[in-house]
Amino acid sequence: MATKKLQDLTASTSPGDADIMLIEDTTATKKITFLNLFNRIKTKLGLATVATSGKASDLTGLSTVATSGKLADTTKDASNRTITDAERTKWNGYGSSIDSLNSNWEKLGGLRFDHQFIASVTAEYSADNVLSFAGSQLYPGNFTNCAFLAVLNSTASTGKQSVYLIIMGAADAAPVLIKIDGGSEALYPKLAKTSSNRVYAVWSTAATAGIHTSLFKLY
Repeated sequence: MATKKLQDLTASTSPGDADIMLIEDTTATKKITFLNLFNRIKTKLGLATVATSGKASDLTGLSTVATSGKLADTTKDASNRTITDAERTKWNGYGSSIDSLNSNWEKLGGLRFDHQFIASVTAEYSADNVLSFAGSQLYPGNFTNCAFLAVLNSTASTGKQSVYLIIMGAADAAPVLIKIDGGSEALYPKLAKTSSNRVYAVWSTAATAGIHTSLFKLY
């Protein structure tokens, strides 16, 4: 090849993986392929698996992140996950977990959600079927001057969903239970309270069933 200045060479707008570039270190002038330079840049940036010739780059969508400022906007597919769902939840401040939902719902006026499954419920009162919210038993000492909307749904084939309003007053006052969905309670789950003022999920006849309880704290 005749001697030419760099500025006189033909420009390459789409270098191939095997194309050679010059690189200078502290001891000598060396050569490096475009693919090796590309992979070294990826390593320095802490990006994903090293690319191989003929494999689509996993940098797809990086420009979107740089312009949008939201990591959730990064392009990803089944074989190329730029960030995990857990990371997206943490970094963008939203998610599908109960804690994430409650964090956002509380900004709307104190609404919180909780759910529990009571495996064995009978007409008898026991510590196993007392309702709880956010890890605490529903008792006036723990929850005062607030209300809960309770949705009870039995797993028994004869069971039926029941909706109750639980009103907590002062610490020494018994909670008020109001059934608001109407209908008969025969073979349905229901709420009751004892002299301790704790609220229990019970069965309306002598039977055992699993009950799913969803509780919404209203204020």
